[in-house]
Amino acid sequence: MNDETIFASGCSATFESKQRTMNMKTVTRQTFNRCISRTWFQALCLGGLLGCLAQAAAEPIHYFTRPGAGKVKIEGTSSIHAWTMESPVIGGSVEAADGFPEAALKDEAAAKPKVKVIIPVRTLKSYNKRMDEVYQEHMEEPKFKNMEFALTELKPKGEAPQDGKCGFDAVGKLTVHGVTQTITMPVTIEKSEVETAGKKVSQLKIVGEFTLKMSDYGVQPPNPNIAGMGQITTGDEIKGTFEWSPRQK
Repeated sequence: MNDETIFASGCSATFESKQRTMNMKTVTRQTFNRCISRTWFQALCLGGLLGCLAQAAAEPIHYFTRPGAGKVKIEGTSSIHAWTMESPVIGGSVEAADGFPEAALKDEAAAKPKVKVIIPVRTLKSYNKRMDEVYQEHMEEPKFKNMEFALTELKPKGEAPQDGKCGFDAVGKLTVHGVTQTITMPVTIEKSEVETAGKKVSQLKIVGEFTLKMSDYGVQPPNPNIAGMGQITTGDEIKGTFEWSPRQK
């Protein structure tokens, strides 16, 4: 074998070696790219799954009123006797976190559910026709048809439920006779499961009480003159109690 043949053979071997090296680099690069692509895809899928789980966990529960789901009673005094009026109607809704009301005892965000309550003025009755007429006249019912309450926040009373009931001071805006005032009232809230339409849903039971003065809302305490009884004066202060059980749809 002459020198030229040996040189040609060496060049061929060197070329083949370089070609194999290049091919290996190409395969390695393709494999690396596939691994990177697969890793990104898995990361995106995992991120999407975690995002969906977080969104599902953060989704609030909506509770709505229904016929027979509430009652409210107000009590006052007069120069002849104490008086009482009642309504079997409480309208409105609650939008709260899934762990509510327990979560609201420790979580500041959960202690600010969206709560709106509506009580039609005309539904409050004393079952004394004349008294009901005087009440609606002083409340200017044709003009101010509803009493409304919008919750601002719940201030926990304790860190754990007592007998299944969570205690709070409810702070919010009460609108009566077109006048809005901030009030604070003690309430207890408990959650249970009830079956409706073949499925189990959550239901709240909210019980509370309040005290207010009619004059704070621009309502003049009635002082009717009734034949045979003379002038009757009515106390300015009113005490109220309520029970409301909105339910998840």
